[in-house]
Amino acid sequence: MACSRRTKLLLLLWLRRRIRRRNTRRYWVHPIQQKRDSLGEFHHLYPQLIKDSEKFIKYFRMQKSSFSELQDICQDDLLKENTNYRKAISPIERLTFTLRFLATGESFQSLAFRFRLRHETVRRIVKETVQVLWRKLQPQDMPVPDKHSWEQIANGFQERWQFPLCAGAIDGKHVQLKAPVDSGSQYFNYKGHYSIVLMAICDAKSKFIVIDVGAYGSSSDGGYFKTPTSSNG
Repeated sequence: MACSRRTKLLLLLWLRRRIRRRNTRRYWVHPIQQKRDSLGEFHHLYPQLIKDSEKFIKYFRMQKSSFSELQDICQDDLLKENTNYRKAISPIERLTFTLRFLATGESFQSLAFRFRLRHETVRRIVKETVQVLWRKLQPQDMPVPDKHSWEQIANGFQERWQFPLCAGAIDGKHVQLKAPVDSGSQYFNYKGHYSIVLMAICDAKSKFIVIDVGAYGSSSDGGYFKTPTSSNG
């Protein structure tokens, strides 16, 4: 019984300390974040980027028309209601720093300072927005090209780029991750870290014709499309 009372006392002291910390929080919204509408990167940089097509492409890695199309597709899914305590972050701002994250791999902490948001907010919104993009843009059908299709693709490289006997442009990217449990060296790549691989083949107009997502980082370039993953196109 004595031990039980002691345990209860310790729990009450711990709870009291947590409540004190919560009540002594310095800010409801940090002063840095309070000026997001005037000094945040989206609010002072985006209006300038929209006027300069070249700078826009360098920042987002896409043209303004592609950005507008994405915005239209995802608008309803990214729209949140304002509350009595704070104004909701607009769909276009959510899309902006998500695309910036995808284009550069910049850390959530860095984006949080630049857009004047909480680190946890940026991380949550990027995750939500990426899920929306994947759901909206996921190809319904991407059949592996047959002989006739490969010939058409090769003709496209010949006519558009004067590049003969080319049936596709292939490239990939290692996406760094923490080593999965009990994975051994499967995900360990030649760059010295653990990763999964994104691989894609494009035609002469930069259109994806075959994709593979999720191959082991240790795999060779020639082996990615020989052993399809569950996300293979």
